[in-house]
Amino acid sequence: MSFLSDLAQGALEAVLKQAGQSPELQSGLAELLNRAGGLDGLSQKFQQGGLGSVISSWIGTGANESIGADQLKSVLGPELVTGLASKLGIDADTASNQLASLLPVLIDKLTPDGQVPQSSDLSQALSGIFKV
Repeated sequence: MSFLSDLAQGALEAVLKQAGQSPELQSGLAELLNRAGGLDGLSQKFQQGGLGSVISSWIGTGANESIGADQLKSVLGPELVTGLASKLGIDADTASNQLASLLPVLIDKLTPDGQVPQSSDLSQALSGIFKV
């Protein structure tokens, strides 16, 4: 990893830690992942939306590809983004922008070996991640 990649990763881990201090965000992300069908369902949504390589980069062990807020909203569907936004008390555009920054790191952390874990308890896995 390059210096800039290390720096970016450190900054994003700090964001995860700060996000972990928000129980609403943590439960909202768990709900979003569960409603998407877990990591397998989320991966399938990305494949169907033509962004399979993006989520594969998050799951894999290499560098994470970025995603735009509009791309994310399109893949997830407006109801998932709006649901998270209302849970957090923010508008859907703000939620999709934050998700576009947070989700790549979150998925990367949930799949440390480049494989989707068999664990069905995403809430427990998220709790561990937010304690970065």
